[in-house]
Amino acid sequence: PSQDKQRSMTVHKMSFMAEVSNAYSFALTNYQIPTETMTSGVLAGVGDVVAQSQTMTEERKFQIKRAGQFILKGLGGGLILTQWYPLVDQWSNSICELLISDYGLPVSERVCYTAASILLEQFVFCPIVYSLWDLSFLAYMNGMEPEKIPAHVQERIGGLLINNAKVWTFANLIIYNIPMEFRVVTVSLTDIFWQSVVSQTASGEGEENNLHG
Repeated sequence: PSQDKQRSMTVHKMSFMAEVSNAYSFALTNYQIPTETMTSGVLAGVGDVVAQSQTMTEERKFQIKRAGQFILKGLGGGLILTQWYPLVDQWSNSICELLISDYGLPVSERVCYTAASILLEQFVFCPIVYSLWDLSFLAYMNGMEPEKIPAHVQERIGGLLINNAKVWTFANLIIYNIPMEFRVVTVSLTDIFWQSVVSQTASGEGEENNLHG
């Protein structure tokens, strides 16, 4: 009887997960941008929860406001990514067509596309978005005076870009080789770890408890 009960529970769990997966697939197919944006926001909040849980003490309590700020940042970031991937797809294809067809670069189109996409993300997308959105938004939401934000961004952007290269280079080898409609979702899953890195960098973990300068 106990084995039958366990088997029944396993079947119910699998059935529930299948229903959730089907519902999410339906939402992704029919409401792609809202679904990707909401997913990014939720998982950005999860990433901050992970970051806070690593440094919580009796004196340092969980900050609901900070987690909420990361959810908002994730919503905006998800929306940005839904626009970025079609754009970088066009740019990378154009670059590879020029390099391979016109200049005879001896590499496959897929290798060229992947490399071009990763380099464009690292050296074009990330500096702009991290400066104008990730770091600036969190600083402003945390009460930093606007005139202090440029210095705050300049201080932290270098470390964030280095961490980005360490975390995302390998992930992007996969991301830029899957269908475009699944890229934001895949990024959002990886974001559970990455947002904990951003959270600690943006909040100055180890230096201060908040963004005030």
